[in-house]
Amino acid sequence: MRATARSACLDEAGFTLVELMGVLSIIAILVMVAMPAYREPLADAERARAGACLVSLATEMQLYRLGQEGFEGFRPSEADLDCRRQLAGRYRFEVGVVGKADWGPVATDSPYWQLRAIRRQGTGPSGSGHCRILVYRFDGGRAAFDGNTHSAEIPDPAGRCWG
Repeated sequence: MRATARSACLDEAGFTLVELMGVLSIIAILVMVAMPAYREPLADAERARAGACLVSLATEMQLYRLGQEGFEGFRPSEADLDCRRQLAGRYRFEVGVVGKADWGPVATDSPYWQLRAIRRQGTGPSGSGHCRILVYRFDGGRAAFDGNTHSAEIPDPAGRCWG
């Protein structure tokens, strides 16, 4: 009688392989649903950090102008800023002149400069796709673009792109 009761308990203890696979499948689905919700705030925070870095680069550019008596030769990619170094793998920083389509690594001596941060392709989640490029102008103006070569400026009244 003892052997029969013991074997009956062994038959009902634990989970079957099918039950375990079902639970693991449910967990995998929940993770797949939750990952975009987890990644988007991280991408938004990184984009806000890139915007703040543009403001810091503008300050560096003004300090460069005071020391060199002009903007010519300022290189955003060589600015001695922690934010620029930390974001260099994911963002490219460039300088240009307002009203001209030319952007590059070196500033001209125009007082109407603008800086931009471009999110590099394939460097993780991008968050809101319409905010791939951030622009900061000499007069404090801010803009965002979606990254298309012919894209127009995106109105950002709520500060979605700039944090």
